[in-house]
Order: sequence, then C-alpha cells, then structure tokens
Amino acid sequence: MDFCVAAADRHALTAIVTLGADGLVAADAKRRFQLPAARVEVVDTTAAGDAFVGALAAALDRGDDLADALADGAASGSYACTRAGAQPSIGPRARWTELARELRAAATVESRP
Repeated sequence: MDFCVAAADRHALTAIVTLGADGLVAADAKRRFQLPAARVEVVDTTAAGDAFVGALAAALDRGDDLADALADGAASGSYACTRAGAQPSIGPRARWTELARELRAAATVESRP
C-alpha cells in the first residue's frame, strides 16, 4: 500500500497494484483502496490482466467511482482465470457483475490525510 500512496503523490496519478490471490491495492490523491481477491478455481491466468484493465477502463468511462471500477476490474480478471485461453476467457459483463458487487462490498476504502 505504501508504494501506491508514494506513487500517487509523487506522480499525481492513481496507482493500482494487482496482487493475484491477495487482491489489489490502490491509491489516489484522496483515498486508499484494498480489495480482496475473488476465490475462483483457476484454469488459466493468460487474460486476467487484460480483462482487469479493460473492465476498469470501461467502468471509469461510464463514470463509475474508482472503488466500483476496481471491483469490476477484479471481477472480470477473476472470471477470466476460470476459462482457458485468452479471448475465450474474457466474458460478458453479465457473467461477473454479481462477483463485482461482492468484491466491492468487501473492499476497504479509506480517506487519506
């Protein structure tokens, strides 16, 4: 988490670090975020990062709050791990929306001093 805060401060950006089975941490100028990993049966992790970034970007483009966008990314990346291959494992949003809600509910979001 310290790395995310330092990067956010030094470069005036939002820093996100995915941690595989340990979830993710992120920080922006005002908040710190921690989301747990989804517990899924992993088949192939090939497209997990692409699915994460794509869902995160789509959520931010829709105007979602960063915490919700992080949950969408984590859920999409987790779903991708349950399928073999790259393109076939990136599922439609409806397949992982409930998982995103669960991850968001389990997230820790703290204001930064």
